[in-house]
Amino acid sequence: MQKLKFYLRTNLKQLASVLLISMMFSSCTQKEDVLFDEEPSAPLFGKLQLTKDASGAYTMDLETKNDVASDIYVDGNRREINLYASSGAGEKTISQAISFDEEDSFSVKLNNTMSNKTSRLTIFDDDIKFSKESDDSFLSYYSIADNGDSTYTLNFIVADNTEVEFEQNEIGEYEIHLTPGNGNSPQSEYEPTFTKETGQPLVIVFKNYSSSESRNKDSSSNDKPRVIVDTEEDE
Repeated sequence: MQKLKFYLRTNLKQLASVLLISMMFSSCTQKEDVLFDEEPSAPLFGKLQLTKDASGAYTMDLETKNDVASDIYVDGNRREINLYASSGAGEKTISQAISFDEEDSFSVKLNNTMSNKTSRLTIFDDDIKFSKESDDSFLSYYSIADNGDSTYTLNFIVADNTEVEFEQNEIGEYEIHLTPGNGNSPQSEYEPTFTKETGQPLVIVFKNYSSSESRNKDSSSNDKPRVIVDTEEDE
């Protein structure tokens, strides 16, 4: 009987030790999981958007999230934005008018020092001084937004009775064909999102045709605006 009591006491002590070790291990494991969950993901700075309004004027809007700051440098028709971590910085929106300076293009380069990524948005279009004098575009408004994750959202509005068709040509450019409609066009606003592939630029071009009959392989079109997104990784 004494041997049985001793055996039970010994097993109870061992069981208690096992439970204590198990609880300590479980506690450590849970703590490690919490620390892992708190690891920051790839930082999204906010949003960079370029807009052409109904008057033909362009603006740049930069939205930054909490703890993100920016410096903007302007050199003629080129802009460069540096984004960096700044503890305590609040959400902020910066809006600037963009002038072509008698050129048919402008660019905005974005240096994200938090993710070590650089991208550049280039727009080819007519300056506002000339676009309204000889406007053969069916585009009333458009904006292109860099979402910070290699995706770009294009929002655009076309004139009444404009037919819209999306295509991707043989070299990978996205074409948006705009032609006069028959009065039954069901939609005037569109918002597709494009993903930029690593190693090649993202190109989006609006192709404006004078009539539905003129849209064939041999016809000419007004290919503006043209949007190009490239990075240092592109060829």
